Amino acid sequence: MIPRRLRVPFHCLKGAASGKTLGACAALIVLAAGCATISGGSNQSMYVQIQNTPGVPATAADCELSNDKGRWLVHAPNDTTIVRSNKPMLVKCTGAGVQPGTVSVESATRGAMFGNILLGGVVGAVIDHNSGAGYEYPGIVTVVFGQTSSLQMEYATNAQGAKGGPTAVPRVIPQGSGYAALADASRVPAGAAGQDQYRRFLAAKLPRAFVVANDGTTQFANGVHGKDLSKPTDPSQRALQYCTDRGHPGCQLYAVDNQVVYVKPDAASIAAAAVAAPPVQKPNLFVLPPPSNFASLEDASAVPVKAGGQGRYLHYLTLPKPRAFVVYEDGEWYMTWNSGSAMANALNACERAGKTCWLYAADDDVVWQPDVGKRISKVSQLTAVNLAR
Repeated sequence: MIPRRLRVPFHCLKGAASGKTLGACAALIVLAAGCATISGGSNQSMYVQIQNTPGVPATAADCELSNDKGRWLVHAPNDTTIVRSNKPMLVKCTGAGVQPGTVSVESATRGAMFGNILLGGVVGAVIDHNSGAGYEYPGIVTVVFGQTSSLQMEYATNAQGAKGGPTAVPRVIPQGSGYAALADASRVPAGAAGQDQYRRFLAAKLPRAFVVANDGTTQFANGVHGKDLSKPTDPSQRALQYCTDRGHPGCQLYAVDNQVVYVKPDAASIAAAAVAAPPVQKPNLFVLPPPSNFASLEDASAVPVKAGGQGRYLHYLTLPKPRAFVVYEDGEWYMTWNSGSAMANALNACERAGKTCWLYAADDDVVWQPDVGKRISKVSQLTAVNLAR
């Protein structure tokens, strides 16, 4: 409980989350606990990525980022260091032969500043308000040529941190697109399996985000933290990362919380993305297991999967490395590619599904062992590459 002399009017606490009433409310509070400011300063990094149309990356743009604290130039896709503020950050990108794209990015109150007020550190909170240190923008901003949009940051007071306590998590909230009604799974641009996954998404608790790719695959994330605490806390960024880590083309948000935000890319852009130059191979973050010589790499008939799985294995052989193919105990399969964490991502997917699986192939080697005791089934059995060398 807050001591009587440190109690704060409710409208001040509510207003502090948006930064709109902080200065006025500071004068209403008895300063009995001194002051404190937020560590980390007023600077943060912002990565700007660009797209020709939603889901189709562009190769280069000149972007200007500006708020009431200053102006920054970056040749995107790239990141730059900006100064935080409670005012929106305007990101405008231009490129040859295309219409400019603009995104107005809202900031959110950082949890530490809200805590300053609760603990009576109003002087420190006012300092953080004025310097911008009390606010935070999303770390990644996507600008689409020819579009003007806005991204909002939500103060998630109901979110639960890794240790179970309340925490403030800034989230990117795109505008609704009007593409479809939220409950209409038939409009999701994916096959039956993807639409079924969307129905599971609709039953998941907030916050949540659903992603589709140009190849019809889908991903979704919900909650502030997944099993891997190294992943983003924002489920939108986490779902997008799941999609891109697996190498799917044109990963794009379909729905966030209770609104559809999807904008359908045009056919020409999808076709252009399909024939784009192959990505530069990424380094493996884990040491490849030794080949088992169980079967030749191209022998799909040797892969212990159900009907249809051997055809998917042949598709795996066409995908960019690093890549991994796992076989479930029940004969199902899963594969990931174009990620340094491909093996770990595939094995973690088994754990998330609550199933036992084993690594069958990694990059260009079959590593499957007939002896179940020698198979690789968990990330802990992998050896991380020493990147310090």
